Order: sequence, then structure tokens, then C-alpha cells
Amino acid sequence: MKLFCLILGLSVVQIFSKTSLLSPVDKCIANIRHDILGKNVSRSLGGIVGVGWDDLTNSVTLPVLSMTYDECLTVPDGDFLIPDNCMAIPKKAVQIEKSSSTHESYESFKHTDSQSISASGGGGAMGVSVSASFNLDMQQAKSHMSKKTQTMAQKKIEYYAFDLIADQGKGFHPIFTQRLKNIANAVLDNNLLLGQYKAEELINDYGTHVVFKAQAGASVTIRSFFTFDEKATSEDKSLQTSASVEGEGFGFKASAKTSVGTADGKNETQKNSKKETFIITKGGPDVNRLLKPDQTDDMLSIDSLVGLKQEGMFLYSLIHPGLLEGYDDVTMNILHDLILNATEEYYRHNTIMGCTNVTAANYNFRANVEDGTCGDSIKTKYGFGGVFQECEYLQSSSDVNKNHAKGTVCDKFRHVNPFASNYSCPHNYESIPLNEIWMEDNTRRYIENTTGCNFLTTIFGCKNTKEHVIHDIIVIRTKWCKSENPLNEKENTIAMFGGIYENDNIFSDEPGCPVGFHEYPFLHNLKICMTKYNEQLKRKSVAFGGLINCQTTDQDCPEGFSRYLAATIDNCPYYYCATVVNATGITTLPKLSRPPYIDRNSAMSKTRAQFRAKMEEMQTKVDENKPKQIKPKK
Repeated sequence: MKLFCLILGLSVVQIFSKTSLLSPVDKCIANIRHDILGKNVSRSLGGIVGVGWDDLTNSVTLPVLSMTYDECLTVPDGDFLIPDNCMAIPKKAVQIEKSSSTHESYESFKHTDSQSISASGGGGAMGVSVSASFNLDMQQAKSHMSKKTQTMAQKKIEYYAFDLIADQGKGFHPIFTQRLKNIANAVLDNNLLLGQYKAEELINDYGTHVVFKAQAGASVTIRSFFTFDEKATSEDKSLQTSASVEGEGFGFKASAKTSVGTADGKNETQKNSKKETFIITKGGPDVNRLLKPDQTDDMLSIDSLVGLKQEGMFLYSLIHPGLLEGYDDVTMNILHDLILNATEEYYRHNTIMGCTNVTAANYNFRANVEDGTCGDSIKTKYGFGGVFQECEYLQSSSDVNKNHAKGTVCDKFRHVNPFASNYSCPHNYESIPLNEIWMEDNTRRYIENTTGCNFLTTIFGCKNTKEHVIHDIIVIRTKWCKSENPLNEKENTIAMFGGIYENDNIFSDEPGCPVGFHEYPFLHNLKICMTKYNEQLKRKSVAFGGLINCQTTDQDCPEGFSRYLAATIDNCPYYYCATVVNATGITTLPKLSRPPYIDRNSAMSKTRAQFRAKMEEMQTKVDENKPKQIKPKK
């Protein structure tokens, strides 16, 4: 009897130990199958709503809302498990949409098929022009249609089973909540720069939006790119693309599980043209079944469901006073502003203005926003004579000394003009100043000798020195050299310009400067590409039209020039004006510039560049609020 009880006890322990190793989803599925006979639940629709969404890449990120399975909820027909905060509304009938289209240009395709999230809740028009521009589908289409001047024919079939809606009332995911608290704690620690850094990290990990509603379904797209030879007439092109759209067949049958998108392709040559075809699936059938030589009745049976046609709102729209327990209204408003700023910065760093008409002489292959400069001739051709930078110490102080000796911080910010060999411009060139940039550096330390040791401190070890932070305040003055005289002769041009960048140069196929150009330090952490005039390098050069920032009176570039972000300093964007000289100079698509853009070491040391006139409006809010705020537990 004792042996039987022992065996029974061990069996129970083993069963519970195995159950404890199951995920919440698997536990629910196991419980439902055990308790409800005939309930055929084997999959979950989690991860479709209540999650973050990156608007630039059209991709799901991490959970924003709570994603628990305590209630073991299922969709009405019982085939799928859904999170506790999710409501599933089945379609009255299985909805299948078929569509076909032909596009002569990438811009036409982009405006009809970007599949961007539908945003509400304070979003405004932020980033609407660059939405989905770094999505793989969009980049594939742009690469084929812009570089190779191809025509695209597309046929798509979409299947919708459920509307999924997330309930914010269940609260945030605990990890997302902690990330918000980390930013708020940086504000309370009087380090707004660290708060901004952590807000930019949040955008990198969670994207720009939260998905509140989506349709669970599947889609299959057959996309063909045609390259026609010079003999092909407009009628030939129309007939071949139309035949392609009509000829690509679909079989369709519904059943379901979850999966991600896949793509495959093949080449086919016809008279007067070459066709390249891609099959793109989102959920739906296994791509291997689609590629079988023999079409069968179950070729497009639905094996999986994914999220389609997402709706949501910007992450910063979720932040309001009272959201986090223990944090006052001022701190919450600053938290909202930091996440808003980080979102704007993400869009700003990935917005590339320019001409997007592939037939224009100044076509910019990397541009993702048309700014109306196509075909514009540059009315004023400024002579570019290089740049130089000066630095001046204003104050070096600590808690115990208001007048320390100057350090060496300025040394790394002083740069002569390589085309004048000093802090000046070449002959007949005028120096044009930017607004002064003020910077506080806290890397130096002052060691103070303190009084002698007493009996107790001698026993436990005594230090008769104390370390103090030295606050070095400097001002950086950057100037560029411009000639207003018409420059029609190449000998009048002192320098050629090749872009400004921190990590990736949008005017170069290389990560840095174009081949033949040299990089020079610029502003506080950038590089500028310059070289002496060289006819052979003209194809890779960029016409330069000046520098502007948020305090510049005239925010517009000269006619024919586009605005490109150089840097954002203390929430003030610095732009440079430029235009492509030769449409064939850039041949690769741009890389997505991901946050954080704040240097981590600067954030940790509270090193901040700022404008004297601005002087930290947010910081004033923090200082005024300090006596009222009791810091919550971390």
C-alpha cells in the first residue's frame, strides 16, 4: 500500500511538473481539450493585436498591451485561442477579395499598395509620406521598377476570417510598463538626455504604433516585373502585362493555422520582353505547394492566419497623466513629450526628400518623398569653399571651485578649412555662420584634498581626498564658405561636396564618403565629404546649397535644392540643402536608420549640446516640480 501511494504521488508530481513547463497557450489548449470534448483548439491568434508596429517597415514588434491567457478564451467557432484582452468578431461569411493591377511606375504602386497601418489618436500627418518605404515589398518593387525601368503586373487574393480588437482596459504588458518607468525615472534623476536616449530605445524595440484592430486572414500575391526591349510597342507592353494578370491562376480552399510571409521567384523570357515573377504569401498556403508543377484543388488551402489591414495609434498617444501609479502629472507630460520627440526623430532620420521621377535628370534613387524638384534647374549655383569650426571655453566650474583651468574639450571641435588651411574661407568666399552650439561636458574630475582622518576612519581605512565633477561649458561655432557669384566655369569651383553623415551617407553607395572624396569632422559628431574639383568625380558629387536649422529665418532651401537631415541637436534639426548632379550616381537603396540617435556615453555623463536661447524648457519643469515629487520605487 505504501509503495502504491508513493508511485501515485510521484506520478502526480511528474504530471504537475510537466504542466508547469508548458507555455500559457499550451496550458489552455491542454485544459480545453481535457475539459470540453470535441473542442478542436490547437492554435492561438496571439501577437496580431495589442502589439507594437513599425510604420517604416510594416512589421509587428513586441507586446505593448497585456497578453495573458488566464481565461482561456477562444473565437466563436472554437478553433483558435485568443488573449484575455482580445475580442474576435467572425466575418458573416468567409470574405475573399481578388484584385489585379498594372503599374508603370513605383510611385503608382506605392500609393495604392503600401499596406500601411491606419492610424488615429493624435497622429496627425507625421511620417505619412515615408510609411512602409523600408518594407521589403516596397524596396523590391522600387529596385525593379526604378533601376531597371520595369513595368509591374500584380494579382492578389485575400481571405479574411475574423476582426480582432484589443481591449486597452486589461493594461499594458509588464515589460512595456517597466520601460516607461525607466524613462520617467531618468526624468526624476534630473537626466533628460538619458530619458531621451531610453525613449529612442523604446521606439527601436516597439516601433511607432500599437495595433488595436486587425483582420485575421491570409493573402497570396503574384507579382511579375516586365523588362521590354526597345522594339516593344506600347501595344505589346499592354497585351503582355494584361495576359500575365489574367493568366496567373488561383485555386482556393479554406482551413487554417498561423505563419509568416514567404516569397519565391522565377525568370521567364518572351519575345520583346523578360518577365520575373515573385509569389508572396502572408499566412495562407505553404509556398512549396504553390510551386508544385501540377495545380491541384488544395493548392491554395489556408494553412495559417496572420494580421492584415492593421489599425492603431501612435505609442506616445497612450501616455497621459495618471497612467503610471506614483508619478506626478508633470513627469508624465515630459514622458509623453520624450516619446513623441523620439517618434518624430525616427521619421526625420528616415525621410529622404528629392525627385522621385525616374526619367528626370536629377532623379534621386534613394528619395522616398517627392518634393517637387524634378527637372528644376538650379537658379543660384553657389560656389562651395569648404567649412571650418571654432571652439571657445566659456566656463569650467565645480561644486568647490567656480573657475577651474580650461581643459582640452575644445581640441576635438576645432577644425581648419582644408581649402584655406586656417579658420577662414578662400579668397572671394564669404563665411556663413550657423547658430552657436553650446555644450556642457562633465567628463573631467577635480580631486579635493580633505582634512585628516579620525580614530574610527583610520581603523576602517581613510581617504583624505574627494572627487568633484568639473562642468566645462564651451561654445562651438561652425561656418561654411559660399560664393554668391555665378559659377559657370569649373575652375571657379574650389571644392566638391559629397554629403554629410554620422553613420551612413545617403549620397554614397559606400557607408562613408564616395570614392575619391575625403571625410572631415563637422558639427559635434558628424562627417562632411569634400574634395578639390575633379572632372572625373563630378558624377558622384552633389550640388551644395547651404545649411539651415530650426532657428534659421528662411527655412526653405534655394530653388532646385532638397532638404536633408544632418543631425538633431537638442531637438533642433540641422538640414543641409543639396541636389543630385547625376541620376546614375547612386545605385543602392538606403538602409533604415534605427534609433537611438543619442550617444549612450553622452547620455550617461549628462553631456548635452544645446542652444543658449532655449536653455532647457523641460529642465525648468523638472526643477520646479522637484519639491512636490516623491520618487516611486523602481
